Amino acid sequence: MRRSLVITLVLLLATLIPISHAGATAIWCKSDPVVRLNGTVVDMAIAIPLEYVALVDGPVRYEIRTPRSTTRELLVTGPGFNGYGEEVVFTNGEGMVVDNQIPTRILVTVPIDESRLAPGEVVPAELTVVPAKGFPVVVQGTSDLTEVKLTILGS
Repeated sequence: MRRSLVITLVLLLATLIPISHAGATAIWCKSDPVVRLNGTVVDMAIAIPLEYVALVDGPVRYEIRTPRSTTRELLVTGPGFNGYGEEVVFTNGEGMVVDNQIPTRILVTVPIDESRLAPGEVVPAELTVVPAKGFPVVVQGTSDLTEVKLTILGS
């Protein structure tokens, strides 16, 4: 009797642990445009936790800074969050393209209705940049600003 009670308790705990762990896992939603820099396709995605998506009140803004000599092209934009879309802006950045290596800085902002946040509450964000030539880069930030500096290898 005692042994079966212990086994039952162990099985019960084993089933509860994954449930509580799964409940603590955040679900992230993404917005992702695709650009081409000197012939190399670059996919970008900003993600925020699902519970903040309803607070987005404008287009996600991507500013891509590269040297003036870089050929820049917007290939695809998506619906953004809540259908507000994405705004992709290319600007001239620092540095020079040497051996087809493009110094790149990407700054992303996600507009949030801050009146619906608690005082001091910050919306976390995660930016993933995946160049066709190279490895994915992932950085953490906030909806106010998430940025990454990397070198893109052009074609």
